[in-house]
Amino acid sequence: MKFIDGLKSRMPLPARFALRLPALPASVATMVAAVALLLVSIGYVVVIGGHADIRGPWFGMAMPRTAPHPQALITPRQPASPAGQPGPATSSESTSSDGAAEMPGAQGKPPSFAALPELPLAEPLPDAPQAGLFRSTPKGNLPTVAADGRTAATAYARPFTGEPGRPRLAVVVAGLGLDPEATRAAISRLPPEVTLAFSPYAANLDGWIKEARAAGHEVLLGLPLEPMLFPAHDNGPLSLGAGMSVPAALDRLESILGAASGYVGLLGSFRAPLANSETMTAVLGTVKDSGLLYVGDTVPARRPTDLPIAMVTTVADDEPFRSAVDARLSEAATVARRQGAAVAVIHPLPVSFERASLWIERLRNDGIEAAPVSAVALGGRRG
Repeated sequence: MKFIDGLKSRMPLPARFALRLPALPASVATMVAAVALLLVSIGYVVVIGGHADIRGPWFGMAMPRTAPHPQALITPRQPASPAGQPGPATSSESTSSDGAAEMPGAQGKPPSFAALPELPLAEPLPDAPQAGLFRSTPKGNLPTVAADGRTAATAYARPFTGEPGRPRLAVVVAGLGLDPEATRAAISRLPPEVTLAFSPYAANLDGWIKEARAAGHEVLLGLPLEPMLFPAHDNGPLSLGAGMSVPAALDRLESILGAASGYVGLLGSFRAPLANSETMTAVLGTVKDSGLLYVGDTVPARRPTDLPIAMVTTVADDEPFRSAVDARLSEAATVARRQGAAVAVIHPLPVSFERASLWIERLRNDGIEAAPVSAVALGGRRG
């Protein structure tokens, strides 16, 4: 009994409540409480601005509740947050990994979408679709190269007016359209240089894209690829699988491309077995023939020539702490200085939006241009 009493004292409140339920036999209630205690011992919940992620020794990655499931992005974990920091960074400063000036925090307040400042209205991008850039099919309007050579990747791109020759850093928000609050915050509270990538599973997808373009944001469409941990992780019925035939993959691709208009290209899921396959070579061939660009972390060796590609440098909020996000953005800036360009992907989380907004404010002072992802993928081919 002493053991049971000691067990009860360490139980979370729901487990203690279960023990008091008169309808349950004592043995069943004790078993329920023991299972609850076991779950608590292998993982804990960290609430970040109303968004929770589950962590523990058996969870290989953070899983934000508002992460872009089923268009999830999977990347290796960054080293754990600094010792003694069990939750999101709450200090007023955080240190960048390249020794640059420290970024301000929010005086201990948890980040939230509501706390982000509303930005002045930016110049809207032209309406889409444009004549000649699509063909009508039973799956919807599919992008195509116009007779005069125009492409969606150039016609729908956000104009880049940065100083030539300076390094470029693109920030892309993945998985939008699934959480209305996060999507509205991305559209109205992030700088227009930030590229917004929408999940093909989003309700009112075409409406969200039109709203984003009206606010000056360049847009990508998410391309779900079957993840390494399939079927434990499933990117949904539109996902392109590793064992899929080329005709089946291209048919599914057309279903994705026909869901909306006005996007410059596709953002592929990360660490997908399909990404380095012959099937993916055919998929990227269709992407090129459609006049689109591609953003991802892996491309097949035999990829189409002249396909505009932007390789992802980092997922900045793999560890959704202020200091960790700042460190990843700093790494991306270092890569941009060394290689001329870099791409950082973030998710629809308040901490990610807060840190990215602050970072973009200081990029120009660091000699780097904040750029839409098309400016990285297309380089001098913009037109």
